[in-house]
Amino acid sequence: MTMVKRRLFPLFFRLFSPAILLILLGMGQPVMADLDISVQRGDYEIFYSAFNTSFISPDVARAAGITRGKNKGLVNISVVRYEGGERIPVEVAAIEGEAWDLIYRNALDFKPIVEPGAVYYLAPFKITNDNEFIQFSIQVQPEGLGETVDIKFKRNFYLD
Repeated sequence: MTMVKRRLFPLFFRLFSPAILLILLGMGQPVMADLDISVQRGDYEIFYSAFNTSFISPDVARAAGITRGKNKGLVNISVVRYEGGERIPVEVAAIEGEAWDLIYRNALDFKPIVEPGAVYYLAPFKITNDNEFIQFSIQVQPEGLGETVDIKFKRNFYLD
């Protein structure tokens, strides 16, 4: 074994063995965000996402009335109904929700954006810390479905 390999192996073992040991013993699990993007109920599918507003171009933000910033996030909800193999945009009868981190809990105020062939519901939220998990709980009642769908997810945000 070369000198480099002898030095790297103990370093690798010291860095990763505690994490591997905790996982093997069942005392720790890797933390991962929920990676789902939709919920389906019958012929309806509700899509959801949350992202930092800095990903939106200034022109799009201006047109939609969105304030961009490194500490500002946006939740996006859209609903479609599948009919005859086509996706038909659906307006919602009611939508409400909240977002929270370790310190703050805030109600989400959704604003409809209607475009040809699409309806979106956007709600701003604040990102208070870098590398922060924010949890969301949203209740959506699509027109015509007759029930409220609960959506719960979390995402990790960075101040960029």
